[in-house]
Amino acid sequence: DKVAPMGFFGSGLLASPFLFLGIQLDNLFSTDQSILNFQKLFYSFSSIFYLLFSFLLLSKTIKFKNSNTMLPLILFGSGIIYYAFERFSMPHVYEIFTVSLVIYSSEKFYDSKLSSVYSSLIPVSIFFGILVRWTNYYLFLIPMIVYLLSKNKTNKLLKEKNDYVLSI
Repeated sequence: DKVAPMGFFGSGLLASPFLFLGIQLDNLFSTDQSILNFQKLFYSFSSIFYLLFSFLLLSKTIKFKNSNTMLPLILFGSGIIYYAFERFSMPHVYEIFTVSLVIYSSEKFYDSKLSSVYSSLIPVSIFFGILVRWTNYYLFLIPMIVYLLSKNKTNKLLKEKNDYVLSI
């Protein structure tokens, strides 16, 4: 009967497939335990999954000289490991995931032939980023920054009609 503080629902939305899988496994194995069940287990795994997936997206996008050691030091030395393993309900890991998804989709949009697929992914990932934390207004600037840093500037985001429809 405690009142929990109201937060952003984007992290819960991103964790919902893991919770759904836990519910299905609880129903399949008929576990009636209140302390340890598959719902809590898979819900806690969601933040670890998104952290590892963020690392994968960033390693494919950002190139360092010592890429084998530099990116893990930057990402895991920031303290995000604490939020992934101990405070898995908090939106920090989900925020890193959405930011890395915006960076990845923007970079792939400018460098690939499948520009319409990635131009559709950019507004969707920005939408999830805003749902995770409503004050992340900088997410709208990331595609422009990636465009300025991109070597291949053949595709332009403002020419895509899908982007306007999905942004609205």
